[in-house]
Amino acid sequence: MGSEFDTRANRLLVGRTLEMFHDLGFLLDSREPEQSMGNPRDFCQILIDLDAPEVRADPALRKNGHTRCYIVGFAHAELHACERLVPLLPFGRDLLSQPEIGCDELYNAAIVLGFSFPAGRITAKPESTLPNAIKWHEDFSAAHPTFSNSSILIAQRRALFPKALPLYPGLRVEGAIGEDPTHELEIRDAGRVNPSKSSSECTRDDLGYRLWGSAYKSKSTVVHSRRDPE
Repeated sequence: MGSEFDTRANRLLVGRTLEMFHDLGFLLDSREPEQSMGNPRDFCQILIDLDAPEVRADPALRKNGHTRCYIVGFAHAELHACERLVPLLPFGRDLLSQPEIGCDELYNAAIVLGFSFPAGRITAKPESTLPNAIKWHEDFSAAHPTFSNSSILIAQRRALFPKALPLYPGLRVEGAIGEDPTHELEIRDAGRVNPSKSSSECTRDDLGYRLWGSAYKSKSTVVHSRRDPE
């Protein structure tokens, strides 16, 4: 933090990396979960690759959040079923007035990343307020009780934060509507999608499909997911 590469896009990249780590079923620091990632020094375990082949030819790409990001320290990690209610995105002052987002580690990370700042260099005006996003999560969960939390968050990101880069670019999410959390949802990728299955249950192939879609393997499957009949 504090270097020329400390841009809004790269902070969002770090946020996406932490979200995926939690989706896969891990807490980064189990020693003091309530305080984990609450200090800038905690981010020493997260590295942005400024020499990745895709950005080496164009130095400007090092600042736009599209390079590789790694978590390199697992000494204090432990299994974790993340119950966050919103994505790790800038919500401005809402984060200070409503600190309960379902996961202490990701809340602390959001604060250190500056996602509670007013719109400016680090943050932009949020596409949805924090209370609205939490309410959408609650309503969608009630309408789709078989969905895993990671699948709910995928739908929520598409419905309420369409300008934000997706966690899983290989997924296509159709039917996620901000005004109607009960709407029928369809998730597609180049492999297999089961919305009741948590990302922590993904095989390496499953994760590959979610990240790279048809570029991972040349086969296609569609899974239709409907809410349970009343």
